Amino acid sequence: MRFTKMRLLVAFAAIVLLVIFVIWFLGRDTSGQAEAAPLPPEVLAAAVVTRDYAPRSTYTGTLAAVETVELKPRVSGRILEVSVPEGRIVRQGQRLFKIDPAPFQARLAAAKAATQEVRARLGLAQVESERARRLVEEGVVAQQRADEADAALAERTAQLASARANERVAELDLAYTSIEAPITGRVGKILVTRGNMVGSGETATPLTTIVSVDSLYVEFNVDEATYLAALVQAQEQGSSERPPVQVRLEDGSVRSARLDFIGNTLDEGTGTIPVRAILSNRDGRLAPGLFAEVEIAIGAVRPTVLISDLAVGVEQGLRYVLVLDRQNETQYRPVQLGGLVGDLRVVEDGLAAGERIVVKGLAGPGMKVRPRMISMTARTPAKDDNAGRAAQ
Repeated sequence: MRFTKMRLLVAFAAIVLLVIFVIWFLGRDTSGQAEAAPLPPEVLAAAVVTRDYAPRSTYTGTLAAVETVELKPRVSGRILEVSVPEGRIVRQGQRLFKIDPAPFQARLAAAKAATQEVRARLGLAQVESERARRLVEEGVVAQQRADEADAALAERTAQLASARANERVAELDLAYTSIEAPITGRVGKILVTRGNMVGSGETATPLTTIVSVDSLYVEFNVDEATYLAALVQAQEQGSSERPPVQVRLEDGSVRSARLDFIGNTLDEGTGTIPVRAILSNRDGRLAPGLFAEVEIAIGAVRPTVLISDLAVGVEQGLRYVLVLDRQNETQYRPVQLGGLVGDLRVVEDGLAAGERIVVKGLAGPGMKVRPRMISMTARTPAKDDNAGRAAQ
């Protein structure tokens, strides 16, 4: 009996020790887990930017020359000299080609000789006219003789005028053998080389083409809504009140332009109206034929929310951002985006001034994060380049 009680006491003590060990073990494990719990992920975040901005519509345009000259000879002959630099800028009045002047020098000399001959005959006719007039006054000859002398004088006078005109034509033809640039611009490919015969006139073979480059047109078509919203009012107010135009080129550079022409007829096939703007190209970097994006202001200036494109995620065709609340938890927010203003994107709907959004980092909707605030326009550090946006 006594042995049985001892066994029960030992068993009870063993059970108590086992319970104490289990409680100690579980408590130690929970404490370790608490100490090892990970911190929320760090993300780059920024406050949205608010600026005054006018809504814009964007169109695709093509650059065109303001002046284009197809250079053709005005006299026929053999090309003696080609001094035009292909693809280079030439100035108005700069000599580009030289046609053999010898035949035209001879024609000018002949024209001058003919003028001298007619001038001599005119002098004789004047003497004869004066003599006949005296003789008529003295009654020696009839009036008919004086009339004939006056007619001869008038004929010689007309012949002198004709000779002088022929001499002037010969001078012009000789001057036309030196072919000069009619405008300042960029020369195209040379189509006729030295030694070749060239014709003259409208049907002659062009020698080259020159396009002006100091200013260029950008031609594009706008839809009916833009025409009614912005351009009709601008057309009525005059050029000084026309909406501003921005031209974005393929290299990302942006240039200001001004509206130069607004069409008056809607193309029924495309539903658009032709519009043209003019922009400066004094550095000569642009050329006709280049494509460009054209932005036209279509509304009044108003406060507008701008964000970096890096902050925008795309899911099933919808664009969204992750907004941070006061507890630094992310919230999924769909947004409607507009055009670019510098390096920032216009947010037409979905965000308000003062809100913070995740710009870059491993985060998803409903996650708690540790935001590191940066400027919306700042470049993100390279070490974050491999970070991605977690799927919703």
